[in-house]
Amino acid sequence: MRFSTPLILLLLPCALSSTRPKPITPSHVVSDITSRNLLQTLSALTKIAASNGGNRAFGLSGYRSSVDYILSRIPRTISAQEQEFTALFALVKDIQLREVGAGEDVYVFGLTYSPSTNASGITAELALGPSGLPGCSAEGYQGLDVKDKIVLTQRFRCPDQTTLAGRVRAAVAAGAAAVIVYHDLPTKPTAGTLSAPDPVRYRPAGFIGLVDGEKWKARIEKGEKVRVYFRQIQVIEERKTWNVIAETKDGDPGNVIVFGAHLDSVQAGPGINDDGSGVSIILELLRSAAKYTTRLKLRFCFWGAEENGLLGSKHYVSALPHSDLTSIRAYLNFDMVSRGYFGVFDGDGSTHGLAGANGSAAIEALLSEYLRKEGLEVTPIAFTGGSDYVSFMAVGIPVGGLHTGAGIEQDPCYHQVCDGYDNANATTLTAMAKAAGYTMARLAVKGERLIPRWNTTGVLRIQDGGIMNNLSKASQKKPSAPASVSRTQNAIQPIAKPSTAAWGNVSVSTSGQYDPRKIGTSPHNRRPAILFGDFTCSDTTSNSVELEPGETGVTDASDPVASKQDQEAKDPNEAANSLFVLTL
Repeated sequence: MRFSTPLILLLLPCALSSTRPKPITPSHVVSDITSRNLLQTLSALTKIAASNGGNRAFGLSGYRSSVDYILSRIPRTISAQEQEFTALFALVKDIQLREVGAGEDVYVFGLTYSPSTNASGITAELALGPSGLPGCSAEGYQGLDVKDKIVLTQRFRCPDQTTLAGRVRAAVAAGAAAVIVYHDLPTKPTAGTLSAPDPVRYRPAGFIGLVDGEKWKARIEKGEKVRVYFRQIQVIEERKTWNVIAETKDGDPGNVIVFGAHLDSVQAGPGINDDGSGVSIILELLRSAAKYTTRLKLRFCFWGAEENGLLGSKHYVSALPHSDLTSIRAYLNFDMVSRGYFGVFDGDGSTHGLAGANGSAAIEALLSEYLRKEGLEVTPIAFTGGSDYVSFMAVGIPVGGLHTGAGIEQDPCYHQVCDGYDNANATTLTAMAKAAGYTMARLAVKGERLIPRWNTTGVLRIQDGGIMNNLSKASQKKPSAPASVSRTQNAIQPIAKPSTAAWGNVSVSTSGQYDPRKIGTSPHNRRPAILFGDFTCSDTTSNSVELEPGETGVTDASDPVASKQDQEAKDPNEAANSLFVLTL
């Protein structure tokens, strides 16, 4: 059949109008998100781990396969790219711990970045280190004979806010040949880091379970001499890895909402709740957004090397040109979201006392609104510094997100081999994903009205520096005149009021136990604090340490046990006192 030209012209506009994308709405996105699709992603990530040595960790083949899988699931209507960067990789090639004469090995995890023993290992007497706070400094070892012995000490949060590194440094300063830290929680130790290699202040170090540590401790306290053999061979080297960054082609590039989850697992397991669950949410948000038009641009990030210290998100923020950084309206994070309570980050600080930048409260309200409409109880979550929102929060971007808990009650498989497909709760995951979808759609249309433009003064590449105490509503504006900060040779003194800020180039010196490469709260002030600008940090008892422009240091972010689980298992209010970020 032949058609005349006029008929073709009449039909063409109708065909075009039928394929034009619809505007995004909360109901559309919530309807798009299904348990089936979320679980499909978790199943795929489980299979990837099973085919790659049981994990999807940074520097290993399972992570690259995870990147390829994500890229294969991104629709063509979404722009996507890999962002390559290098990071410090560590892998324990061989490790053994046993009591001499006992025969049976004791399970031990090699602390990341620990020095290796020699090939033949170390055989020495096991000596008890001091418990509690005295075990955080060499002075606490006075009167104890630990020279050339293997020190047994319990995990404890030291004043520098580390739970492992501080114990190891103190024992080594007292003369220990090696250090064995035993857990203070009943879970199997499968992760833990010294943050960075340091052959001077560290010796070979391992991490054992609570039961094994208490048995040895009890025998030594009774006067029994225990000799142990410890051998550890660890490879430490730079390896390349990748973030995956995707975004809608539609939307205002000057107003961007960013959503993120980390794609890597720990080496101990497949990482399905932590954080395949967050990955599945980001992927479903992305695939839904691809179908609609939006007023704001939506960006979706899959972070690499989070388990090694939030390295992927840290690299992303530090590498962004200033104009691109200031176009980000807000960042929403999804880390461990498939089992436990229905947790929403405490954006306004009303529960835990530490608020995000202006606009964070709106993110909290939107996420909570959906969950409460579904009849679910919302648990406010503190900003502990344990996930990828940290680098965004540090530069003043409004942040928020979801988290279902990392304590034993919420996830007994946290950082364990059992964190596989069956560890996820489909009902919890789907509810959290729909809350994220509802919030995404609201922000995609009304984000400019709901979230104010954040103050970009003094961020990253601006040469103006400062010290800010307490990320509260009162501290989000730069004061008209510099606040008073007194400094001594050995330590920063506390600022008079938690809500004030001091601006200008600041030289930060810390006392001997406060390592500037592992930034912690001021020894004289337990309030939350964040530093911005150009800084030289030095430790008066060791060589000066100058941090490079664009580098960030985060308290305990690289200690996965401390940053997530410790705050859950002990005092949740302590989390509000543990965040301290240095941004240059």
